[in-house]
Amino acid sequence: MSGLSVVLGGEAGQGVLAAAGVYGRLAGRSGYNVFIRNDYPSLIRGGHNYCEIQISSDGEGGSAGCTFSEVDLLVCLDRNTFEKHVDDVVSGGVAVVDSGFDLDCGDVDCVRVPVSSWVREAEAPEIVFNTGCVGVLAYLTGFSFDDFEKVLQDVYGDRAEVNVVVGEKAFSYCREMVDRYVGLDSVGGPRPLISGNEAVALGAVSGGLEFYFGYPMTPTTSILHFLAEHGDELGVLVVQPENEIAVVNAALGTAYAGGRVMVGTSGGGFDLMHEGFSLAGISETPLLVVVGQRAGPGTGVPTYSSQSDLLSVVNAAHGEFPRIVLAPGDHHECFLHGGLGLNLAWRFQTPVLVLMDALLCESRTTCNLPTDEVDKRDIPYNKDVGYMRYKDTENGISPLCFPGEEGVVVKNTSYEHDEHGITTEKPGQIQYMQDKRLRKQNTIKEFLSGETGVNIYGESRHAVLTWGSSKGSVLEAVKQLDRDFMVVQPVLMNPFPKKTLKKLCNDIDTLVCVETNATGQLATLFTEKTGISIDEVFCKYDMRPFRPKELKTKLGGV
Repeated sequence: MSGLSVVLGGEAGQGVLAAAGVYGRLAGRSGYNVFIRNDYPSLIRGGHNYCEIQISSDGEGGSAGCTFSEVDLLVCLDRNTFEKHVDDVVSGGVAVVDSGFDLDCGDVDCVRVPVSSWVREAEAPEIVFNTGCVGVLAYLTGFSFDDFEKVLQDVYGDRAEVNVVVGEKAFSYCREMVDRYVGLDSVGGPRPLISGNEAVALGAVSGGLEFYFGYPMTPTTSILHFLAEHGDELGVLVVQPENEIAVVNAALGTAYAGGRVMVGTSGGGFDLMHEGFSLAGISETPLLVVVGQRAGPGTGVPTYSSQSDLLSVVNAAHGEFPRIVLAPGDHHECFLHGGLGLNLAWRFQTPVLVLMDALLCESRTTCNLPTDEVDKRDIPYNKDVGYMRYKDTENGISPLCFPGEEGVVVKNTSYEHDEHGITTEKPGQIQYMQDKRLRKQNTIKEFLSGETGVNIYGESRHAVLTWGSSKGSVLEAVKQLDRDFMVVQPVLMNPFPKKTLKKLCNDIDTLVCVETNATGQLATLFTEKTGISIDEVFCKYDMRPFRPKELKTKLGGV
């Protein structure tokens, strides 16, 4: 087989996400494309958690970016998983269940294995049941025990021994008692498995990140965990303040002192940061904010994904000031935008947002990450004239120095101010400084015209406009269609690449938009900026991603 769709499920607390990660690493090390989507309620124990794991061996395009509704292998850590997903198992598919589960498998080929017995024999904690199930899955899909053991050692470290014992029991039992085999085509070299949150964090580190401030809020919490765990080796100081207001204010103080800083939050947390975000605007303080969208409004559905914060983020905070909004659509772009975002914040002394969503933040995929260059953070000034923090310049970018530098007084304020940073309420000076700040918007536009503000896939007079994590499903659906579609993915949401898009639309007969929100926010932004109407907007807002199959049906009717 060149591709395989796996669902692995159980209760919260059974280690479902960890088990999927072990199998994903195993497949990635063997050279396969892997994409893992997590589905879990806001519970610590109980409920139903599951991971959809898509694996393929068909090159870089592979399955990365989406999962399918059809299931080849169903791995059940509890009985409930079988009952909820059995109808999705394809003809010829296999379900892995514990021998102790009282189940009527019906037409599904069930591999009944005594995982509970292996755990008891090993005198292992109950949670190691997940390793036994993954061991069976690994055997069925043709992986060796040696490779499986190496992954367990890497993932669990000091806790690996008991997992290895149970995993070995799984392989030994399957060699003697299991005659099913769902093999995958052989492939080449290893590919690392990484989440979107880890990718954007590593991208920022490549851009010179020195400090990270964050308060735990799904779906960006794992940025905090990842950088806290690896901060020493990455050279990043990680701080968890008491709330999101403290996060943004601490970050602004750090940037004022010269530290390259990033913060991470979700829509609700960013609402609390708006005043600080506006302060970054008027004080021209470099600030990088990662916003992971989840289902709102209010608390909403906190562990599920949405693309409903685009217009909020593009227009966030009071007052008028330049800001840059980047919207990556896959893990590779998350890495690039982490580094680019930090560099842009310092180059233009302005707040920058990287807008992601829960699916992109928390999904894991195989991805070879590039390297990024670090921009020089300071701008020389003429010491003979004297330092003016907000000196008016042709491009709107003022000299940047930090407190403690010899012969320099750095003034920074949330009030309107003159070039020296002294508060002013004089109408002429107010307009003068506003013009100075807004002049940077044109400078930013000119600079980013050399960047890729729009990704284009394919050629056709029929186009699909999409953004963020929806890109993966759209590309897969288009690949399956009999007719050609061009996929257009803006990654720069502010300043919006309207010239590029208007020129592109000159050669398009049909334009539809695909996004996971209720009101078509990208479609609204596109029409507002370009003046071009979209023929049809396909929205999904049950907080689950589009499946390629359903998009294929929708696009086929255009």
